[in-house]
Amino acid sequence: MMKKLHSTLSWLASSGRQHLFSGKRVGLWGLLGVPLVALVWAAPPQALPVPTPTQALQQFVQVQTASLGGQVSVQILDPAALAELPACTQSPEVSVPPGRRLAGRLSLALRCDQPRAGAPWSLMVPVDIRILAHYWVARQMIPFDHVITPQDVVERTGEVTRPDFLSDPKDFLGKVARQGIAPGQLLRQDLLHEVFQVRQGQTVTIQVQGNGFDVSSEGQAMGNAAEGQSVQVRTVSGRLVTGIVKEGRVLVAP
Repeated sequence: MMKKLHSTLSWLASSGRQHLFSGKRVGLWGLLGVPLVALVWAAPPQALPVPTPTQALQQFVQVQTASLGGQVSVQILDPAALAELPACTQSPEVSVPPGRRLAGRLSLALRCDQPRAGAPWSLMVPVDIRILAHYWVARQMIPFDHVITPQDVVERTGEVTRPDFLSDPKDFLGKVARQGIAPGQLLRQDLLHEVFQVRQGQTVTIQVQGNGFDVSSEGQAMGNAAEGQSVQVRTVSGRLVTGIVKEGRVLVAP
Protein backbone atom coordinates (compact mmCIF):
# COMPACT_ATOMS: atom_id res chain seq x y z
CA MET A 1 0.00 0.00 0.00
CA MET A 2 2.80 2.45 0.97
CA LYS A 3 4.68 1.60 -2.20
CA LYS A 4 1.60 2.39 -4.30
CA LEU A 5 1.05 5.74 -2.48
CA HIS A 6 4.68 6.70 -2.99
CA SER A 7 4.37 5.91 -6.70
CA THR A 8 1.22 8.07 -6.98
CA LEU A 9 2.83 11.09 -5.25
CA SER A 10 5.88 10.80 -7.50
CA TRP A 11 3.63 10.89 -10.58
CA LEU A 12 1.75 13.92 -9.28
CA ALA A 13 4.97 15.84 -8.60
CA SER A 14 6.31 14.90 -12.03
CA SER A 15 3.07 16.06 -13.67
CA GLY A 16 3.29 19.38 -11.82
CA ARG A 17 6.85 19.97 -13.07
CA GLN A 18 5.82 19.24 -16.67
CA HIS A 19 3.07 21.88 -16.50
CA LEU A 20 4.94 24.41 -14.41
CA PHE A 21 4.75 27.09 -17.09
CA SER A 22 1.23 26.28 -18.35
CA GLY A 23 -0.58 28.34 -15.73
CA LYS A 24 -2.98 25.42 -15.02
CA ARG A 25 -3.87 23.81 -11.69
CA VAL A 26 -2.19 20.44 -12.25
CA GLY A 27 -0.36 17.73 -10.34
CA LEU A 28 0.20 17.96 -6.64
CA TRP A 29 0.01 21.79 -6.69
CA GLY A 30 -3.36 21.63 -8.41
CA LEU A 31 -4.70 19.28 -5.76
CA LEU A 32 -3.66 21.76 -3.11
CA GLY A 33 -5.58 24.53 -4.92
CA VAL A 34 -2.49 26.68 -5.64
CA PRO A 35 -2.40 28.22 -9.16
CA LEU A 36 0.85 27.90 -10.98
CA VAL A 37 2.21 31.16 -12.40
CA ALA A 38 4.83 31.34 -15.12
CA LEU A 39 8.03 32.93 -13.91
CA VAL A 40 9.83 35.08 -16.47
CA TRP A 41 13.37 36.09 -15.66
CA ALA A 42 14.42 39.27 -17.48
CA ALA A 43 18.06 39.84 -18.12
CA PRO A 44 19.37 42.93 -16.30
CA PRO A 45 19.49 45.99 -18.61
CA GLN A 46 22.89 46.66 -20.03
CA ALA A 47 24.44 49.98 -19.04
CA LEU A 48 24.82 52.50 -21.85
CA PRO A 49 28.42 53.03 -22.90
CA VAL A 50 30.05 56.14 -21.44
CA PRO A 51 30.75 58.71 -24.19
CA THR A 52 34.37 59.34 -24.98
CA PRO A 53 35.64 62.93 -24.61
CA THR A 54 35.28 63.41 -28.37
CA GLN A 55 31.71 62.09 -28.35
CA ALA A 56 30.82 64.23 -25.33
CA LEU A 57 32.02 67.38 -27.12
CA GLN A 58 30.12 66.56 -30.31
CA GLN A 59 26.92 65.65 -28.45
CA PHE A 60 27.07 68.87 -26.41
CA VAL A 61 27.37 71.07 -29.50
CA GLN A 62 24.61 69.21 -31.35
CA VAL A 63 22.20 69.57 -28.39
CA GLN A 64 23.00 73.25 -27.84
CA THR A 65 22.52 74.11 -31.54
CA ALA A 66 19.53 71.84 -32.26
CA SER A 67 17.09 74.76 -32.41
CA LEU A 68 19.05 76.66 -35.09
CA GLY A 69 17.57 74.68 -37.96
CA GLY A 70 20.87 74.38 -39.81
CA GLN A 71 23.63 71.83 -40.26
CA VAL A 72 26.29 72.01 -37.58
CA SER A 73 29.72 70.39 -37.77
CA VAL A 74 32.38 70.21 -35.08
CA GLN A 75 36.09 69.84 -35.78
CA ILE A 76 38.36 69.12 -32.82
CA LEU A 77 41.63 70.92 -33.50
CA ASP A 78 43.77 68.90 -31.06
CA PRO A 79 42.46 65.30 -31.13
CA ALA A 80 45.75 63.87 -29.82
CA ALA A 81 45.24 65.61 -26.46
CA LEU A 82 41.85 63.91 -26.04
CA ALA A 83 43.26 60.49 -26.87
CA GLU A 84 45.68 60.73 -23.94
CA LEU A 85 42.98 61.46 -21.33
CA PRO A 86 42.09 58.70 -18.81
CA ALA A 87 38.66 57.13 -19.41
CA CYS A 88 35.78 58.57 -17.39
CA THR A 89 33.18 56.53 -15.49
CA GLN A 90 30.45 58.95 -16.60
CA SER A 91 29.95 61.36 -19.47
CA PRO A 92 32.56 64.14 -19.27
CA GLU A 93 31.08 67.57 -18.48
CA VAL A 94 31.27 70.16 -21.27
CA SER A 95 30.71 73.92 -20.90
CA VAL A 96 31.12 77.13 -22.89
CA PRO A 97 33.38 79.84 -21.42
CA PRO A 98 31.43 82.96 -20.38
CA GLY A 99 30.87 85.42 -23.19
CA ARG A 100 31.56 82.94 -26.01
CA ARG A 101 29.12 81.71 -28.63
CA LEU A 102 28.96 78.24 -30.20
CA ALA A 103 30.24 79.27 -33.61
CA GLY A 104 33.63 79.60 -35.25
CA ARG A 105 36.88 78.86 -33.42
CA LEU A 106 36.75 78.70 -29.64
CA SER A 107 37.81 76.47 -26.76
CA LEU A 108 35.29 74.36 -24.83
CA ALA A 109 35.85 73.34 -21.22
CA LEU A 110 35.93 69.55 -20.72
CA ARG A 111 35.99 68.00 -17.24
CA CYS A 112 35.85 64.54 -15.67
CA ASP A 113 35.29 64.30 -11.90
CA GLN A 114 35.27 60.49 -11.75
CA PRO A 115 37.97 58.95 -13.95
CA ARG A 116 38.51 55.19 -14.00
CA ALA A 117 42.05 55.76 -12.82
CA GLY A 118 44.01 58.68 -11.49
CA ALA A 119 42.90 62.12 -10.38
CA PRO A 120 40.02 64.17 -11.85
CA TRP A 121 41.04 66.04 -14.96
CA SER A 122 39.96 69.12 -16.94
CA LEU A 123 41.05 70.49 -20.29
CA MET A 124 40.30 73.40 -22.63
CA VAL A 125 39.71 71.86 -26.05
CA PRO A 126 40.06 74.03 -29.18
CA VAL A 127 37.28 73.39 -31.69
CA ASP A 128 35.98 74.86 -34.92
CA ILE A 129 32.16 74.93 -35.14
CA ARG A 130 30.64 75.62 -38.54
CA ILE A 131 26.94 76.33 -39.12
CA LEU A 132 25.39 75.99 -42.58
CA ALA A 133 21.86 77.40 -42.66
CA HIS A 134 19.22 79.62 -44.24
CA TYR A 135 19.40 83.14 -42.82
CA TRP A 136 18.25 86.69 -43.59
CA VAL A 137 20.17 89.90 -44.16
CA ALA A 138 19.19 93.51 -44.75
CA ARG A 139 18.52 94.16 -48.43
CA GLN A 140 19.11 97.88 -47.98
CA MET A 141 19.91 100.28 -45.18
CA ILE A 142 17.33 99.85 -42.43
CA PRO A 143 17.14 103.00 -40.32
CA PHE A 144 16.67 103.21 -36.57
CA ASP A 145 13.07 102.74 -35.40
CA HIS A 146 11.96 101.34 -38.77
CA VAL A 147 9.34 98.55 -38.83
CA ILE A 148 10.74 95.59 -40.78
CA THR A 149 8.83 94.61 -43.95
CA PRO A 150 9.47 91.86 -46.55
CA GLN A 151 10.98 94.49 -48.86
CA ASP A 152 13.71 95.25 -46.33
CA VAL A 153 15.28 91.76 -46.22
CA VAL A 154 16.62 89.00 -48.43
CA GLU A 155 17.23 85.30 -47.70
CA ARG A 156 20.65 83.72 -48.03
CA THR A 157 22.06 80.20 -47.63
CA GLY A 158 25.56 79.54 -46.42
CA GLU A 159 27.84 79.53 -43.42
CA VAL A 160 26.94 81.87 -40.56
CA THR A 161 29.54 83.09 -38.11
CA ARG A 162 27.30 83.33 -35.04
CA PRO A 163 24.42 81.19 -33.73
CA ASP A 164 21.94 83.99 -32.94
CA PHE A 165 20.85 84.50 -36.55
CA LEU A 166 17.15 84.62 -37.48
CA SER A 167 15.87 82.03 -39.96
CA ASP A 168 12.08 82.38 -39.56
CA PRO A 169 10.40 85.54 -41.00
CA LYS A 170 7.90 85.60 -38.12
CA ASP A 171 10.82 86.41 -35.82
CA PHE A 172 11.57 89.74 -37.52
CA LEU A 173 8.69 90.91 -39.73
CA GLY A 174 6.71 93.66 -37.98
CA LYS A 175 9.43 94.29 -35.44
CA VAL A 176 11.37 97.53 -35.06
CA ALA A 177 15.07 98.20 -35.60
CA ARG A 178 16.87 99.12 -32.38
CA GLN A 179 19.62 100.72 -34.48
CA GLY A 180 20.60 101.22 -38.09
CA ILE A 181 21.17 97.90 -39.89
CA ALA A 182 23.59 98.04 -42.82
CA PRO A 183 22.93 96.32 -46.19
CA GLY A 184 23.98 92.67 -46.01
CA GLN A 185 24.08 92.66 -42.21
CA LEU A 186 22.81 89.49 -40.53
CA LEU A 187 19.41 89.89 -38.87
CA ARG A 188 19.61 89.06 -35.16
CA GLN A 189 17.14 89.27 -32.32
CA ASP A 190 19.25 91.76 -30.39
CA LEU A 191 18.93 94.23 -33.29
CA LEU A 192 15.12 94.29 -33.07
CA HIS A 193 12.32 94.88 -30.60
CA GLU A 194 8.54 94.61 -30.56
CA VAL A 195 6.49 97.65 -31.60
CA PHE A 196 6.17 99.91 -28.57
CA GLN A 197 2.60 100.44 -27.42
CA VAL A 198 3.77 102.93 -24.83
CA ARG A 199 6.63 105.39 -25.27
CA GLN A 200 8.60 107.39 -22.74
CA GLY A 201 6.90 110.68 -21.88
CA GLN A 202 3.56 109.58 -23.30
CA THR A 203 0.38 110.20 -21.30
CA VAL A 204 -1.22 106.83 -20.65
CA THR A 205 -4.26 105.45 -18.90
CA ILE A 206 -3.57 103.69 -15.62
CA GLN A 207 -6.16 101.05 -14.77
CA VAL A 208 -6.49 99.32 -11.42
CA GLN A 209 -8.93 96.41 -11.27
CA GLY A 210 -9.93 94.42 -8.23
CA ASN A 211 -12.82 92.53 -6.67
CA GLY A 212 -15.81 94.67 -7.53
CA PHE A 213 -13.98 97.84 -8.57
CA ASP A 214 -12.32 99.32 -11.64
CA VAL A 215 -10.48 102.65 -11.27
CA SER A 216 -8.79 104.57 -14.06
CA SER A 217 -6.50 107.60 -14.00
CA GLU A 218 -3.74 109.12 -16.09
CA GLY A 219 0.00 109.24 -15.77
CA GLN A 220 3.23 109.72 -17.66
CA ALA A 221 5.17 106.71 -18.98
CA MET A 222 8.76 106.63 -17.72
CA GLY A 223 9.99 104.29 -20.47
CA ASN A 224 9.14 102.39 -23.64
CA ALA A 225 7.20 99.12 -23.54
CA ALA A 226 5.59 96.71 -25.98
CA GLU A 227 2.39 94.73 -25.44
CA GLY A 228 2.73 92.51 -22.36
CA GLN A 229 5.84 94.28 -21.05
CA SER A 230 6.09 96.15 -17.77
CA VAL A 231 6.61 99.89 -17.52
CA GLN A 232 6.81 102.49 -14.79
CA VAL A 233 4.29 105.35 -14.78
CA ARG A 234 4.33 108.56 -12.74
CA THR A 235 0.85 109.43 -11.48
CA VAL A 236 -0.56 112.95 -11.26
CA SER A 237 0.32 112.97 -7.55
CA GLY A 238 3.96 112.12 -8.36
CA ARG A 239 3.84 108.48 -7.22
CA LEU A 240 5.65 105.86 -9.32
CA VAL A 241 3.68 102.71 -10.11
CA THR A 242 4.57 99.69 -12.28
CA GLY A 243 2.11 97.94 -14.54
CA ILE A 244 1.72 95.74 -17.62
CA VAL A 245 0.92 97.22 -21.02
CA LYS A 246 -2.32 95.91 -22.50
CA GLU A 247 -3.96 97.48 -25.55
CA GLY A 248 -2.31 100.82 -24.88
CA ARG A 249 -3.30 100.95 -21.19
CA VAL A 250 -1.14 100.16 -18.17
CA LEU A 251 -2.74 97.62 -15.83
CA VAL A 252 -1.59 98.01 -12.23
CA ALA A 253 -2.25 95.43 -9.53
CA PRO A 254 -4.33 96.77 -6.60
